[in-house]
Amino acid sequence: MAGILYFRSGSTVRVTLDDVRALGLEHAYDRQPTSREQIGCGPSGKSGVVFADPDRMGAGGIGYYPDQQTWEAVPVEEGEPVLWIGFWNDNRPSPQDLARKEQVTGPRVRLADGQEWMVPLVQHWEEDGKRCALPQVVKRLAKGTWVCGEIVPKYRAIWEASQRFWGVLMSMYEAAAGGDRTEDYQFDGLYDFASELLGLNYAIGPLEVSALGLFTSDDMAQNVILQAISWPVLMDWLKKNAAASGDDSSAGETA
Repeated sequence: MAGILYFRSGSTVRVTLDDVRALGLEHAYDRQPTSREQIGCGPSGKSGVVFADPDRMGAGGIGYYPDQQTWEAVPVEEGEPVLWIGFWNDNRPSPQDLARKEQVTGPRVRLADGQEWMVPLVQHWEEDGKRCALPQVVKRLAKGTWVCGEIVPKYRAIWEASQRFWGVLMSMYEAAAGGDRTEDYQFDGLYDFASELLGLNYAIGPLEVSALGLFTSDDMAQNVILQAISWPVLMDWLKKNAAASGDDSSAGETA
């Protein structure tokens, strides 16, 4: 049993769910965190509150023990950090510890902690085009048949961001297939989006991914996104299609 520790500097009042939202941690809590007052010697060197999810971290593990823990301040543009994120060195939270009760199935990728994390499959590829793999609302038509409708609201932002990334990749692929020279693609918010994808299945976000050191500079975050949108599956299909037709410049998206 392991979880992520948080420290709010400056106030020793217990942390509420409203406080959690104000700190930008709503992705990590769906119930009141357990708080422990820390007088004069928190990660910031000041008093504050150490708090954690009681379902993931036993009450005995909530506290500040600098020789046995690793802490990282959440950077701020002005002033001193208010929030710190930490974990026990001998009980680092694993994917199993941080897994949500409901997960979106998908491929597993090995991240910088050496463990495998399940990436939610956002879309899958079929020969006639790409299809949304996220949960959708189903609607009954007049003829009595049922069809998939809108994406369930909590997944819509992830879907929209995935389509922006998909669009960049397809533009580059089609340009390369046409013989145009392309530069390395750029996608604003790559690390944040990869973190948010993991956050569908685990109680983490960009702050926790940074504190846990899950990404390195060698395309690890990019791979999370590519797996989520089934890009490797599409590339394999295009290569097989090109080989079968004797053409190495098979066209791109069909849907």
